[in-house]
Amino acid sequence: MSNHTPEPETVSPILRKSTSRRQALKTLGGLAGMLAASQFGIGCGSDDSPTDPGPTVTKGDPLVLFVPGFMSQLYTAFSIYGEIAINAQLRAVARTVPVIGDRIAGALPTIHLPLPAGGFISFDSLMDQYVADEIDFTDMSNQPGFNTQSGAVDNGQAIAAYLGGLSNKSVTIISHSKGGLDTLQALLENRSLWKTTVTGWVALQPPFHGTPVADNIPAVLAGPLLSAFGGDQQSLLDLKTGVRQQYMSSRANVIAELTQAIPVTTCYSSFTTSPAQSIQNAVVELAQAVFNSNLLQQIAVIVAANLLNPAQAAAEAVALIRARANQLVAGVMDDVPMMGLSNLTIPEANDGLVPVSSTALSGAAAVQLTPQADHAAPVMDVTPFKNFWTAGYRNSVTAGLVEDVRGETAGVV
Repeated sequence: MSNHTPEPETVSPILRKSTSRRQALKTLGGLAGMLAASQFGIGCGSDDSPTDPGPTVTKGDPLVLFVPGFMSQLYTAFSIYGEIAINAQLRAVARTVPVIGDRIAGALPTIHLPLPAGGFISFDSLMDQYVADEIDFTDMSNQPGFNTQSGAVDNGQAIAAYLGGLSNKSVTIISHSKGGLDTLQALLENRSLWKTTVTGWVALQPPFHGTPVADNIPAVLAGPLLSAFGGDQQSLLDLKTGVRQQYMSSRANVIAELTQAIPVTTCYSSFTTSPAQSIQNAVVELAQAVFNSNLLQQIAVIVAANLLNPAQAAAEAVALIRARANQLVAGVMDDVPMMGLSNLTIPEANDGLVPVSSTALSGAAAVQLTPQADHAAPVMDVTPFKNFWTAGYRNSVTAGLVEDVRGETAGVV
């Protein structure tokens, strides 16, 4: 299999400097806005929003602040699930090998999914590009008090503390996933940052209204996912739909004031998959590919040469199996969406973790990210799982969104 990622001829629909946020909201935000309005009873940029413009925009040195979600922890959960399934299937098939099957199954080492350099690190390739282009940025995950595994209140305080310590900076925030909840908390509790320090915000796939995945985690993922949070389950609690709906409704007025004060763009994506592309099917395919007729013939030769030493036969067979499994695992998994299982459990358009409707923020421009993309595509490489976007396309879309928000900022007074 090839790990093919589509490269569209045109960049996904993003805001242009000549387009007002109000117009963009109406033209681009249709799907997310309408779904949110119908499901959560929220407005989408109506003209009766508060009119107090607040302070004028600071014209300080530009700085991009990256606020990641907890994708690295989610990778841990999904990869643990995948590795458990792969190794269980390999051992089950190994037991069927004549004469020494049980010895092989007992001696098989754990097969781990390969992880590329920079893989599963939010914004990794874009930060590399910014370094090369000498664009000033800060990775919030490296700042004191911020932990992707912590709840929105704690992380909001850490973000506000960092921003409050800046001087003569014009900050554009780009958040991903739960990082959007952390950022919203920081801004809602610290109005003094609006315009004076923070002059724009791009929220990628934010679960502002929660996600059914947090409400009803599939049993096969519950243990690994909860363990990935290191015992702090507040992050998961913050994502429950009931918790988020109460949060958003109780802060509706100040949210409207925020999105009027600074340009805010919220971005959503979706993809479709099928049970045939599941990890379960992939591991069965892997086991069949590993234990093909050629390998079984090689094992038979080994057994015949070691009839009086079954332990030696098993050791040599295990070495063959391990080498072949490591050779094949990436090719089998690269067409499997990492979040395919959760995508199928959410009963509406979603990116594998966040429903489209959950990304809506009253007064913010809504942008659909295309072509289809899972929750990881805009921010990271997820090899050995399926990559929906290449790094180059990912960087062009995200950097373009930042520049468009900065362009709008130039027109805000």
